[in-house]
Amino acid sequence: MSLELLTQLSAEEKHRMRRWVERGATVYIRGSIEPARRYSLRPLAEFEFESAMQPSLGYRFTTHWILPSAIAGETAEIARDRPVALGLSNSAHPLLTSTHSSGEQSPIIFAVEIGAGIIVCDLNEENDDESVPLISRLSDPAARAAIAGTLAAVDYAAGRDASLSAPINLVIDDRPINHDFFNGGRTEKFLKHIDAQCAGIRVDFAWTPNQTRVNRAYIETLRRYNTGYVWHGFMRHMDHRTIMDLETDLSIGRSLIREIAKKYDVEIQPVMIFPYEKDTPTCVELLRRADFVAKVQSFDPDPRAAPRSYFRLRSAQTDTSAGATFATLFRESEAMLDRNRMLALATLGMPIIALAHPNNLGVQRFRPTRDQMGPSYFDRIARFAAEKSLRPMSLENIAREMPVD
Repeated sequence: MSLELLTQLSAEEKHRMRRWVERGATVYIRGSIEPARRYSLRPLAEFEFESAMQPSLGYRFTTHWILPSAIAGETAEIARDRPVALGLSNSAHPLLTSTHSSGEQSPIIFAVEIGAGIIVCDLNEENDDESVPLISRLSDPAARAAIAGTLAAVDYAAGRDASLSAPINLVIDDRPINHDFFNGGRTEKFLKHIDAQCAGIRVDFAWTPNQTRVNRAYIETLRRYNTGYVWHGFMRHMDHRTIMDLETDLSIGRSLIREIAKKYDVEIQPVMIFPYEKDTPTCVELLRRADFVAKVQSFDPDPRAAPRSYFRLRSAQTDTSAGATFATLFRESEAMLDRNRMLALATLGMPIIALAHPNNLGVQRFRPTRDQMGPSYFDRIARFAAEKSLRPMSLENIAREMPVD
C-alpha cells in the first residue's frame, strides 16, 4: 500500500495488519513523502521517522538477508536529490541508503521484522511506467534503485531464497567435429585459463550427431575440466526450417548420439541448440515428445518482446505441455553481457548463459588471419561469476531448476 494510505488507516486496521505480519505476512509500503513530515507506523510497527529530500552522491545496497545476493553491497554514483528517513530506531534495518557528501548513509528503503513476518518501507516515488521491460530497468543503475525494494518484498512473499545465487554456464557451438586433430592444445589453454578466472565454471559444447569421428585426445582434454555436451541439431548442422522429414532426422540423430555416448564414454544432455537458432514449432513439439528438457536460444533483440512482469519473465521460459516440463533457456553473446546486464539477470535469479563460437576462442580448425581474443574471450563474465559466487551448472540442470508456470 502507499505510505499515504497507511497514515489514513484506523488504529484497529493497523492492529489487524500487525497480527497478519506476526503470523508471517509481508507488508510492502511505498510512496512519495512530504519533506520534513513525521511519519508513524504505530501500532503496526513501533517506530516513526522524519522524512527529508536531501542531495545525494549516489546509493548503496546493504547486505540485508532479504535482498538477492547478487545485488547486496552494490553501489552507484548518481547525483540527485533522494527521499530519506531520519531518526529511525534500531529495529529498522536499511536495505538501500543514500550516500551524502559527508560520507554518511541515510535509509531510502528499510525493513522491520515483526514475529514471523516483515514490513518493507520504500520511500521511492511510485513508478507506473510499464513500457520498459523489467530486465532493462534492472540493467539501468538509475532505475535499479527504484525497483529493488519491490522485488525483494515480492521475492520474499513468494518464498524465493535470496541467498541462492544464479546459475552460470558457458556454451560453445560446433564442437567437437570430425577429423579435428589440431585444436586440443588451444582448447586446453582456453579451459585452463577460464578455470583460473572462476574455479569450476561450467562449459557445455554443442555436438552435432553426425559428427561421430572425433579426436579422442580432444575428448580426454575436455574430461579434465567441468565440461559437458548438448545436442546441436537433430542430425545435421543445417537450418531446421528446411528439413522435410524432421522425425526421420531425429530418429537417426538419436541412434548416432547413442553411438557417440558408447564410443567415447560421454553423456549428451537432453538439451537442444538448433544450428543458426532456426527451428519451427514442430521441431519443439518433437523435442517435448522425445523427453528433451530444454532448447537454448538467444534473447529476442527487440526489447518490446521481453516480458515486463517479473514472474512472466521467469515462467515464460518454462512450458508444461504434454505433461512434462520443457524450458527455453536464453543465452547471450559476450558483447551483450556487460556488468549491468549480468547484474540484472543475477538479481532476478535467472541463469547467465554466454555463447561463443570456435573462432571467438581461437579453437577453430583453421585460424583466421584476424586477431582473436582467444582464451580471454569470457574473462569479464568469469570474473563476475567469481565475484558473485554464481553456481556453475550444466544446461540440463539449469532447465530442471527453472520454475514451473
